[in-house]
Amino acid sequence: EAARSPEADTVASAEAAPDTVAPAEPAVPTGMVAVPGGRYPLGCQPGDARCWDDEKPGIVSALDPFGVMREEVTVVEYEACVETGTCPPAGRASTCTAVTAPASMQPVTCVPWEAARAYCGWRGWRLPTEAEWEVAARGPEHPDYPWGDDAPTCERAVLGGRGAYCAPRPREVASAPEDRSWVGALDMGGNVREWTASTLTPYGQPAAAGEADAKRVCRGGSWRMKTADAATAHTRGEEEPGAERDDIGFRCVVSL
Repeated sequence: EAARSPEADTVASAEAAPDTVAPAEPAVPTGMVAVPGGRYPLGCQPGDARCWDDEKPGIVSALDPFGVMREEVTVVEYEACVETGTCPPAGRASTCTAVTAPASMQPVTCVPWEAARAYCGWRGWRLPTEAEWEVAARGPEHPDYPWGDDAPTCERAVLGGRGAYCAPRPREVASAPEDRSWVGALDMGGNVREWTASTLTPYGQPAAAGEADAKRVCRGGSWRMKTADAATAHTRGEEEPGAERDDIGFRCVVSL
């Protein structure tokens, strides 16, 4: 039998390779999980629950591989940046976690967008784009929530509302192990909403020029949301970049 040429092997491999999700990059920083590069659905997709107008029409977007923090940035982690003078102190309102749970593993809250960006830069990382956030939460199968399509409950995620298991405030990160995405990122469906690097524009379109002070997209559910009204993994929210909200925190990503 005639030997196959190296060129033939290359062509055969390329034809057999899927064009959706590439193999995960194994080398990620400690505390992060890898999200493989590939083509992913974003926004409202067929079968998705409770789609809002700004999620339509859904698209498919190509992303390079990246690492995302497994957990939200905590009070103690953020305070380490404050001590270096790189990050400003978190807000001191009575419901901010730096006040209610100092030196804790609760997610840091009351941190404006620029301060969150400063923290990620201090670590050598960056804030995720909203596309990266959504892909880390939903992946190629695009469920309605990080854990799947099942409805939110107070046992499944750190959400507010009535009931013995509902949260009157944020909890320590990783307190809700069922709130776990396809890559192993935790608390993307509850605990606190999270800043992204993006401004709210139609999917696939860049932000307009001169919008440095434009509102920034926040993603995810929070302890202030009742289970019946909890944000899906495709819900888009926005806040003024200077907002210090007790239901907004963040996590960082790194390109791989």
